[in-house]
Amino acid sequence: MSKHLNSLVIGIDVASEFSFAAVLAPDGSKYRKPFKIFHTAEGFKYFIEQIKKAEEEFSTKPVFFMESTGVYHLTLFHFLKDNNFETFVINPLVTNCNKNKDIRKVKNDRNDALSIASLGKFEDIKVSSDSDIKILTLKLLVRDYYKLIDTRSVFKKKLSSSLCITFNGYQNVFSNTCGLVSINILKKYPNPQAVISAPKQDIIDILLT
Repeated sequence: MSKHLNSLVIGIDVASEFSFAAVLAPDGSKYRKPFKIFHTAEGFKYFIEQIKKAEEEFSTKPVFFMESTGVYHLTLFHFLKDNNFETFVINPLVTNCNKNKDIRKVKNDRNDALSIASLGKFEDIKVSSDSDIKILTLKLLVRDYYKLIDTRSVFKKKLSSSLCITFNGYQNVFSNTCGLVSINILKKYPNPQAVISAPKQDIIDILLT
């Protein structure tokens, strides 16, 4: 049995630029129709105003549930945590399994927000906490780092191929043709004739930088 069965629960379906929030009262009824939250300062301010209204009516703080959506949910998650709200993230596999139980399988953001709220309120599910989100954020940063490394390797190969055509023999001059000095020379003198025609002191100055 869920420990939030008698809580004021808010489910959030997150997209890139906005989210939809659904509110379930402590007795399980819908407090209001699901509403849109824009991911802006004004949008978050509006969201807090709506939360305060629900808090005052039921004299209790809400519990928030949202689906993990790559990086899109992180801003709203940390905003709620910074405002001292109990907030949890649900694995998309869990929410998808719940959607498959619905024979009608109606797909829209408002229904998804309500489905997430119902999961958090009525089901005993595994959720992620603040520490889990920090680990997730670190994993995303590491993943982005390796993507950048791969992208860099692609451009290095392209440069090497281009030099074989336009500046044959250049790669024998520098041990690292993608080093700072090499790139500075190529920016100013992109072919053999440009290097031959260049003042020697200009080349020396670049080599010494």
